Amino acid sequence: MSTLVNRCQPAWLGAIVLVLVLSGCATPHHDGRERFVLDRPHETVQQSLTGRFVIRARLAGVDDEKGGQGTFEWLQYGSREVLMLLGPLGQSAGTLELSHDGIKTFDDQGRRLDDGEQLRFLRSWLGDQAVEGMTPEQMHRVLIDMMGPFRGERRDVASAQPLKQRESVLALGSATVSLRIVFDRGD
Repeated sequence: MSTLVNRCQPAWLGAIVLVLVLSGCATPHHDGRERFVLDRPHETVQQSLTGRFVIRARLAGVDDEKGGQGTFEWLQYGSREVLMLLGPLGQSAGTLELSHDGIKTFDDQGRRLDDGEQLRFLRSWLGDQAVEGMTPEQMHRVLIDMMGPFRGERRDVASAQPLKQRESVLALGSATVSLRIVFDRGD
């Protein structure tokens, strides 16, 4: 009997260590950053738009473009607006949140980005040269301006017909950013 117990102890010890290691890997890591929260108890969605987008940045006198495409969901909760950007295959590409506190940017994991990370976020969409030398205030203004075409009334003012698409052009120093949005069907 004691021989059987001695042989089982290493196996039990190994199993316990394995369980502890696996449970440690499954524990979420909290880095202290603010996390994105979509639904808040005191808010209700007042307006929602979905569709596809293409964004392109081109420097004056240069043939090369930088940009991306994907799908989006824009939500308005009273004074808070949320723009969730998704890549072509549906993976999160980031989230912008505009409220009375200003603009906040969150990564694909829902972590709030600081100014340096927001600059990298813009670079990934617009290219290095388009955002070169931007101050945090300019960067926040560009993020707000990028959000603008997604929001607002989705009806043509003259005909009262639903808009199918919207095209916008933003000037960023020597760069021109074009944004084309195609809305999903529905009113």
